[in-house]
Amino acid sequence: MMLKIIAISSVFFLFSCSEKEQSLPCKFPSLQIQIKSDTGCASGSIEVTPSTSISELYISELNKRGANKLNNLAAGSYRVKLSVKDGCVFDTLINIGYVQYGPLFKEVKEIMKKNCNSCHGGVNPHAGLDFSSSCQIVQQSERIKQRSLMGNPTPMPPLGLISDRERDVIQKWIHAGGKSSN
Repeated sequence: MMLKIIAISSVFFLFSCSEKEQSLPCKFPSLQIQIKSDTGCASGSIEVTPSTSISELYISELNKRGANKLNNLAAGSYRVKLSVKDGCVFDTLINIGYVQYGPLFKEVKEIMKKNCNSCHGGVNPHAGLDFSSSCQIVQQSERIKQRSLMGNPTPMPPLGLISDRERDVIQKWIHAGGKSSN
């Protein structure tokens, strides 16, 4: 039996399984599957609880295996096989969605595009920082704060600090947590 689970960030309960050839009928354990969305940095995950019932989680197209949790998943659809300790195998389609960008992050992304991407974007970004990437913006939030808000050690962009309004947006985003969902 094929189970189909679609979610962005939820908990699901499974209530059936399929028997492997030449095995006894499946003794179905009560399982929860928690799916966490990708924030743009391949940060999605699938976790099955209780872990004592699972012998392996496997995504063949990524050749990823885990006892009860798989991390670092980009958004997309995955065929997941859950092997249970009694020999049953669950074949499940799981969709990892994207976390929607928050309003502050959308503004920060535009500020970065306008003021930073000419140097920190494209094929060979300065200092290896590609601020056209949402993931890089989130990962470098402290550096962005130091350079664009405080001018430490030197102001960025090089011609001087960005406008007060743009600095205010970045400061609000950082105080909100500096994530793509803020």
